[in-house]
Amino acid sequence: MSALMRGFGLIDQLADVEDPQDVYAQMTRNDYDQYLRDFRPFEEALLQARNDTSLIDQAREDVQTQRRIAGEVQTRNLERYGGAGLSNAQRQQQQRSLQRGGQLGMVNTVNNARIQQRQINNALLNELIDSIKRFKESTDVAICILDAGLSEDQKTELSSKVDEIKSAEWDIKVPDSKIKGREWLKSQVSRAFLPKYFPSYEKYLWIDCDAWVNDWQSVELYFKACENGKLGITQTIGPGYKITSRVNWVFGKLAIIKSQNFKHAIKSNISLEKARKLAFAPHINIGVFSLEKNSTCWNSWQENLKQTLKGGEIFGSEQLAMNMSVYVDNVETEFLPLNCNWITSNLLPKFDEDKDTWVEPYLPNYKIGIMHLAAGIWKDNEDMRLNKNIKIDIQTLTGKILNKSLRFNN
Repeated sequence: MSALMRGFGLIDQLADVEDPQDVYAQMTRNDYDQYLRDFRPFEEALLQARNDTSLIDQAREDVQTQRRIAGEVQTRNLERYGGAGLSNAQRQQQQRSLQRGGQLGMVNTVNNARIQQRQINNALLNELIDSIKRFKESTDVAICILDAGLSEDQKTELSSKVDEIKSAEWDIKVPDSKIKGREWLKSQVSRAFLPKYFPSYEKYLWIDCDAWVNDWQSVELYFKACENGKLGITQTIGPGYKITSRVNWVFGKLAIIKSQNFKHAIKSNISLEKARKLAFAPHINIGVFSLEKNSTCWNSWQENLKQTLKGGEIFGSEQLAMNMSVYVDNVETEFLPLNCNWITSNLLPKFDEDKDTWVEPYLPNYKIGIMHLAAGIWKDNEDMRLNKNIKIDIQTLTGKILNKSLRFNN
């Protein structure tokens, strides 16, 4: 339910209402309908590319279709070539053979899709690593991977490029009814426990694998921001950025105001008092953040995560929990500029041809530090995170239009 905050105008200017309960019920229904139309598709598109399983899911559907077609062909052939004379035992044997063939086809097709999906996700991860290692300063940092589904071959390949690879676990118990076999969702939980997986370090900078480093200065800013136990992070608000709150005008000056944070908090059964504190707070994206090993923010985040996981869905739970840590628990936070986590789905950057780099689209056109393809860049129903060949029109600082990809290119 995405009904959020109501703003009340002057009562004497509102239309007469004979049945307030009926009006409220209609408002609620309209609110839910708009959530299904406007918000739900956006939520479902937010799965980060490293966790995407769309190819595997489509493979299962394709196999079912192929199995149905094969059955229809077999039936037609039986009728055409005298199959009506088969005994019941022969018919049962043919059906079992068809089912076995379908099951083998399912396993083979899904396995092939799983391999292809892993290759796509692995490509993004490799691009992130390569974008880091091209800077000479990267020799002073360790690159570690929290694995939520890499193949053994991929881990072997990556081990030569990084310092550590650790497998994610369910650090907070989640019922199977919520997991539904999607083991990769443990990545939504485990990042709140990074010091447990990588205890040898004093500072941690997390970067989602659908992001890449364009300017090393942003890396240094994150390490500076988290000093003295503070959280280093950006807010998704700034010049030109899309807002995450919406207003539905009901009648007169009466309006329903919707906020992403408030909606997620209510859906996760967070208390109304806490949800109200989140309602108009600028949304925080945790695709990039920094913390020291001994920061008290880890404990706050973990405790809030237990609440959000208990009442809500797994996906997005850790982001809501971090927003609670910042805006409810008031953990000390150093908010960094937007170019430290530039979310391309909120606002496209521009390209500086003279310096051959990506920059913010508004003056003074600061250089993009970390490019983040969260929620994807879509063209002809394809996500750039899944297909590097997808290119879109990008404006240069001189007004020229270039056709470019936003993914990292060596």
